[in-house]
Amino acid sequence: MNLEQRFFNLSPDLYCLVDIHGFIQQVNPAFEKILGFAASEVLAQPYLALVHLNDVPATTEALEALKRGISTSYHNRYRCKDGSEKFVEWIAEPAMEEGVEERLIYMVGRDVTAQKRLLEEQERFFTVGADLLSIGTFDGVLTWVSPSWEKALGWTKEELTAYPWLHFVHPEDHEKTQQAGQELVAGVELISFENRYLCKDGSYRWISWRSRPFPDERIIYGVAVDVTERKLAEMSAQEALKESEERYRTFVNTVSSVVWTTNSEGY
Repeated sequence: MNLEQRFFNLSPDLYCLVDIHGFIQQVNPAFEKILGFAASEVLAQPYLALVHLNDVPATTEALEALKRGISTSYHNRYRCKDGSEKFVEWIAEPAMEEGVEERLIYMVGRDVTAQKRLLEEQERFFTVGADLLSIGTFDGVLTWVSPSWEKALGWTKEELTAYPWLHFVHPEDHEKTQQAGQELVAGVELISFENRYLCKDGSYRWISWRSRPFPDERIIYGVAVDVTERKLAEMSAQEALKESEERYRTFVNTVSSVVWTTNSEGY
């Protein structure tokens, strides 16, 4: 047994060799252990036969790229012998073997089912929360947002993570938001920072942030709340106070211009 074969047999990851037509040619013991199928049950079977139906289109697209000689990475759900499913992240590379006329595809898969289940549980937990939770980078991009963001602003998670966060900030708040970003990059935690975020319907909502940077990972964790109603109430109160003060000044100016006349008895 050569060195490559030893690694093939000992690896805890799934190793799979597929021909250019998508048929499985070889699997390692980890493939058998994780999915439950003996090698004899899957050899010469279509690779797609074990893929979850909803993941077939994306997996087919990845296989087509591999047929064209393009290395790729992707993930899918793989059916186990007991009927359960495993979430697998794959890295695949096409190669020509000496003495073999057709290109072969080498695949290495990692079982990420436990991590995926944990993430799904966290997503469910965050779904019931009203706080706007997010993870961003020092480059000014949100990489993850909780479902509450879509409820508050109308943008989907995909839309919010497709652009730098400044894209959604009110133009009048750009400067102070950039300054806040610089403070975060410098390692300063922000508390009660407020700016306006664009909604999908064109309106704006006031958002109050508490953000903590983690310089080693160059990421920022943020917890925010929608304070639009409070801000509108404050602005309304300020406007009412301003109007009241204006009326008072007008009254005083009017009174001060009146000339009073009295007799010696004060009448």
